[in-house]
Amino acid sequence: MRELRDQAVKDSLTGLPNRRAMLASLAEATGPRNDGRGHAFFLLDLNEFKAVNDLHGHAIGDHVLQLVAERFKLASRPSDVLARLGGDEFAVLVFDVDRETGRTTGQRFIAALKTEIWVEGIAHKVGVSIGVTLIPGDGVTIQEILRNADIAMYRAKEAGGSALVFFDTVAADATRRISIA
Repeated sequence: MRELRDQAVKDSLTGLPNRRAMLASLAEATGPRNDGRGHAFFLLDLNEFKAVNDLHGHAIGDHVLQLVAERFKLASRPSDVLARLGGDEFAVLVFDVDRETGRTTGQRFIAALKTEIWVEGIAHKVGVSIGVTLIPGDGVTIQEILRNADIAMYRAKEAGGSALVFFDTVAADATRRISIA
């Protein structure tokens, strides 16, 4: 029974917690027992990963994902919840942080992919686009947090290369554009 429960919350490829486990952690972070501490939710989407699968096949792509997961583990603190949501998308819930600590944390994930990932003698260059939602400032419900991190992550993708974008920056940019128009 315990093994089945573990399988239900673990990604079989990377051994990381999965989407279900991350949603449970977000529920805990936003629940009534949260004592007002600030947290950050990071949505990480790999750049150029599709090319790895297209050019070298899914077995190589799976190995690259496993190595990315290992690098992200090294960039995480023991108290962070690092999960693979699916495909080439990861998430991290970081407890007890402010914006600057969140920025430093995000930069560690970008730095984790600065060097190529070598699989079977081939170097694979993948980057990461990261959207960050601060809790509770940018969202108090799980749906708000996920949606706002997704919006920020797509803005990071638009920036090109590896990038880190906070949701409040996205909201401020939208407000400026509306007031200019």
